[in-house]
Amino acid sequence: MTEEEILSYTTRLLDETREEVARADGKAATLLSASGIAATLLIGLYGLRDLPLHVLPVWSAVILRVAFAVSGIGIVLHGLAVLPRSTPVSKDGVPPYFFGEVARYGRDEERLMTDLAQAHQQVTERTVSKLLVVSQIVVRKYRYVRYGLLGLFAGGFLAIVANLSDLEAQVITDTMMRSSSTEWTDPRRDRSLL
Repeated sequence: MTEEEILSYTTRLLDETREEVARADGKAATLLSASGIAATLLIGLYGLRDLPLHVLPVWSAVILRVAFAVSGIGIVLHGLAVLPRSTPVSKDGVPPYFFGEVARYGRDEERLMTDLAQAHQQVTERTVSKLLVVSQIVVRKYRYVRYGLLGLFAGGFLAIVANLSDLEAQVITDTMMRSSSTEWTDPRRDRSLL
């Protein structure tokens, strides 16, 4: 391959990778919005202090707390996926590759022009370097989206398990109350006993 063919191919890959960054950001932003709305609704409905964890069986309450924590981690991971990221600023004498590196010049136009002239001579290497950096960003974003989604799924599953275990405990309690000849009070339901 000639240098022009390599540059053309690398530029096309870089464009596709940048499009992938936009797609990953879109997915993460959608998931972050949806999970944020769901969390806000749940907190608004129950409030953090009014959540009836004290009336659940101990292991149900533990599972529910783990579900909240795992879901919270999922939300944080989606936030990290959309968090703007910039590469570290390179050292002096190295041509600038992105706006953060151009900003390091301040108002020194002469030095910027010198480094840009040097960068112009190294177009292929510069494009390959950009491709590597942007590709790593895409992989990181999709990893955050994937793990965040798994966290939300795990949190939802654990919340369902906690609710099912509470339903099972209620059925057992109701059965015991019906079979008992004396009146029995479920300590999980009677707040005066706490």
